[in-house]
Amino acid sequence: LTLFPSPKPIVAYEGGPSIYTNQLEDADPAKGPLVTRFMENMNRHPRMADVYRIHLEMALSHGLVTHNPFVLVSSWGKYGQWGHLEHLDQDPQQAVKYRFLLEWADETDTLRPLDDPAGGRPEFSTPHVLEAAEAGRPMERFVETSGGEGPRQLKIIGTYLAPGLDVELAGADGARIYGTPGRDMLNYAFLRVCDADGDCAWRTFTLKVFGGQGTLVECDFSGTSPARSLPWTATYVLCEGCGWSGWDAGQGIVPQDGDNGLFFSVNAPADESQSTLQLALAEGEYFHATFTPPPGGLDLRGAEVSFTVRRLDYHAPRRFAFFTSVEGLQAGEEVFSSERNGGNSDTEYVFTLPDTSAYQSVTGPVELRIVPFAAQYGGHRAALLAFKLRLGQP
Repeated sequence: LTLFPSPKPIVAYEGGPSIYTNQLEDADPAKGPLVTRFMENMNRHPRMADVYRIHLEMALSHGLVTHNPFVLVSSWGKYGQWGHLEHLDQDPQQAVKYRFLLEWADETDTLRPLDDPAGGRPEFSTPHVLEAAEAGRPMERFVETSGGEGPRQLKIIGTYLAPGLDVELAGADGARIYGTPGRDMLNYAFLRVCDADGDCAWRTFTLKVFGGQGTLVECDFSGTSPARSLPWTATYVLCEGCGWSGWDAGQGIVPQDGDNGLFFSVNAPADESQSTLQLALAEGEYFHATFTPPPGGLDLRGAEVSFTVRRLDYHAPRRFAFFTSVEGLQAGEEVFSSERNGGNSDTEYVFTLPDTSAYQSVTGPVELRIVPFAAQYGGHRAALLAFKLRLGQP
């Protein structure tokens, strides 16, 4: 987005990674310097080049034209690690950040700025969200490209993958993500494709790996505005013989548009301190679902519960509580209550059910509730993005 009649080139005039630790040193003169030393060693680690590359490629994808390092030579300490060389006589081959900058400058010299294409720009034909895969089962997903002028060349910029997964080029202009994921998690692959005249496109691909040992139910919130189609019953996993009602909303939940999650708002007091858990329960501001164990029941002592939320707006709920009908559904009987969180990053909460006799042999339906509270005003959106219940792990 720009307010100018035409896009303006982006220039980073104080570029480069650096982490200040002066406040930690001032607060704790004994331990603070140890943190500083850790940050220095982190900046010397060969993988810092990988992090730096991802950072600069993300900037290129948003229109960066010039990356001007803040300083090339500077000693490191509690006020940061700005120097790409730590001293003038340092061997450049031993300076990870300096060596990377030289290599990256050569590599990207022929790439055209995002806002000044020479011709048709290449693009990724594959949507950024890949089909989900199950933990412990072999999988394979392909990324395809199209368009541009002349031959296309794909580059793998960075990855964050579960053990057992890998990514490789598939021809010159495609990629293949493959393997047997060893655990459930969100996986990412950041790729760049360029054509013969230097026009490029970037995309981060997301691959959800679901399931894993002991999974009883894991919800699939994929879809167009699921909160408009309650109860939402889709699951990635539902254990054999188990029942699942899907998530429905109490009368105080206001469904909102939003894909791949249950987007909602609540009508809360103007004063956050009055937006209590008791008030949220009284006004029906919660999501609820019923899980039914298979014949013979289940031992749910220590079972792991995880759910992920996102706050989109400033006054959206800042705390979340979780209840089961085994313990009770009144304030004070919650199994879990989160700390206050006013950020807008996706937040996963993970906790276990109590190791008590009440959960030892559960044979009947169990109502589950997720209760948002500590909000202000109305219309400020949040979303439930993931939910999973699995047996306790050894």
